[in-house]
Amino acid sequence: MRRNKKIVGYIAITLVLILVLLLLMLPALLKHFAVKQIDELTGRKSEIAKISLNPFTLSASITGLRLSEKKKRRHLSDAEFGKAHLSPLSLPKRSCIIKELRISSPYLHVVRNAQNSFNFSDLLTSRDKKDGTPLFSVNNIVVNNGSVDFQDKALSVEKDHRVRGIAISVPFISNMPYLAEQYVSPHLSAIVNGSPLASTVA
Repeated sequence: MRRNKKIVGYIAITLVLILVLLLLMLPALLKHFAVKQIDELTGRKSEIAKISLNPFTLSASITGLRLSEKKKRRHLSDAEFGKAHLSPLSLPKRSCIIKELRISSPYLHVVRNAQNSFNFSDLLTSRDKKDGTPLFSVNNIVVNNGSVDFQDKALSVEKDHRVRGIAISVPFISNMPYLAEQYVSPHLSAIVNGSPLASTVA
C-alpha cells in the first residue's frame, strides 16, 4: 500500500515538474513562432523583447514589440508594453474573447507616398483568402501615451505632422454578441501639431 502511494506521489511530482517546465518554455516558444509568423504575414522584420503568460489569470503580456519598415531599418510601428486578459468563455464559445486589452506607448510612422498609397498599403491586402472570419470580441481597449509621425509626400511641398500623448478608450470591437461585466467609457485625447484635442462620450 505504501509502495503504491509512493509511486502515485512520484508520478504526481513528475507531472508537476513537467507542467512547470512547459510553462517556463512556452513564452520563449510563443515568441519564436510569433516573430516568424509576423515576418511571413507582413513581409517585414519584427521583434519581440519578451512574452509573459499567467495561466491562473488567463493573461498574457508582450514587451518591446516592433515592426520595421519594408526593406528599411526604421520602425513602422512599435509598442512598449501590451497586456490582454482572455475570457474563460473563449473555449465554450469557440472564439477569441478578450476581456481587457491595454497598450502602452505605441508608435506609428505613416508615410503617404501618393494619393491612396501609404507605406502600409500592402498590409491591407489579404495574402491568404480564407472562408469566413473567426469570431472575436475585444473589450475594454485602452491605449496610453501613443505617438504618430505622419509624412505627407503626396503634396507639392512635403509636410510633416506630429501627434503625441494619444489616449484612447474603446468599449469593444466585436463581430459576435458578447456582454462584458463592465465597459470603459469612450475617450480620445491627443496633442496634434502642438494643439490639444479631446473627446469623451458620456
